[in-house]
Amino acid sequence: MPDHQVSPRQPNPSRQSYAAIDRPVAKRPLPRPALALVGAAAIVVATAGVIAYRSFALTNSISVTADRLVIGTVHRDLFQEFVAVSGTAAPETTVYLDAADGGEVSRVWVHDGDLVTQGQPLFTLRNPALELQVTSDEAQLAESMAQLASVRLDMAESRLSHQRDLLDTESALTIDQRRLDREAPLVSASVLPRVPQADLATNVAHEQSVRAILQAAVADDLANDRDQEADIDRAIALAKSGLAVASANLADLTVKAPIAGEITALDAHQGEVKAAGQRLGEVDETDGFKIAADVDQFYLGRVAVGGAATLDLDGATYRLRVATIDPEVKDRVFRADLVFVGTPPANLRAGQDLRPHLLIGDPHPSLVVANGGFLSDGEAGQVFVEDSDGKTARRHPVQLGRTNPDLVEVLGGLAAGDRIIVSDTSNYAGIDRINITGEAP
Repeated sequence: MPDHQVSPRQPNPSRQSYAAIDRPVAKRPLPRPALALVGAAAIVVATAGVIAYRSFALTNSISVTADRLVIGTVHRDLFQEFVAVSGTAAPETTVYLDAADGGEVSRVWVHDGDLVTQGQPLFTLRNPALELQVTSDEAQLAESMAQLASVRLDMAESRLSHQRDLLDTESALTIDQRRLDREAPLVSASVLPRVPQADLATNVAHEQSVRAILQAAVADDLANDRDQEADIDRAIALAKSGLAVASANLADLTVKAPIAGEITALDAHQGEVKAAGQRLGEVDETDGFKIAADVDQFYLGRVAVGGAATLDLDGATYRLRVATIDPEVKDRVFRADLVFVGTPPANLRAGQDLRPHLLIGDPHPSLVVANGGFLSDGEAGQVFVEDSDGKTARRHPVQLGRTNPDLVEVLGGLAAGDRIIVSDTSNYAGIDRINITGEAP
């Protein structure tokens, strides 16, 4: 076979043409309108992302069925601040029966719950020491009066003696003076001697001096007698007063009803020994009632005698008035007695527990909403306001004022017609939105 020579491999013309075409091509920049359009689209996308993120990632929400929420509507009304207090019905007048002096109970005339009239004997005590004291005071009074009578007699005798001496002296003076006057002309005519006449003149002068002394003594007797009589009268009155007190104490051993009413809390049984001042029972007036109320110490400076209160009982409202206030605070409360203005409830009984409303200040128009558990929410100054569709409630800042058991005063942040959740929302701490599901019952 003839040898065949292989010619060298020639390059492919077509490949060379592609190689010539494959070269770097420079990028052309986008036109300015295109760049503006792309930037706007990026901003829209970013904003939508932020809104979606805030709506679904940053806002904490919870779904709650409508039957678990209580919705209240903000409205205008007269706001009356008041506080509900705990009280107990008690007789309007209660008189306590205490033993003026101690003693042994010798007789009990009544029983607990009996109706008594004023002055009716209730029980009698026996006190031998007091009885002995009265007997001793009577004897001392009798002795003192006997002594004072003797003093009076001595005074009278002294006064009469001085008056008698004065009369005698005046009588002798009158006789001697007349004789002196009668004999004076005869002595001048030398019919009678002068010596007897001189002695008679001396006697007259002496009797005049004695008369002056006796007149002063009688006057002193009268003045001293008046003073001593006053002292004697005071001494007798004092002795009688002491005897009267002892006798009254003895009489008080029989305790009588000070007013008409019902005997309660009787603590006197025959044979018992009671100390002076020990309580034996009470008499409660049955015609009127009061309410003994315990009021929080916070209101001590805002409650005054004459203040108003109300009581809702058996479907009726009764007006009351603050009669007395005991400012002493015990266990963070003070006591105030409320009396009924008008007729009290017919079925009221002593010891019955009541819840009167103590009014604070005067009523005034205000923006209010129903009171509820939302006040205990830890997020102070915020409430959940219901959206117009009634399906969502969102946290909203609010300013609240004074409260009473029924209403809360709204000072700012809400308007009339706004609906808020007034039930307890303390379990929704950190929640910004409540999705309300279902229908309210």
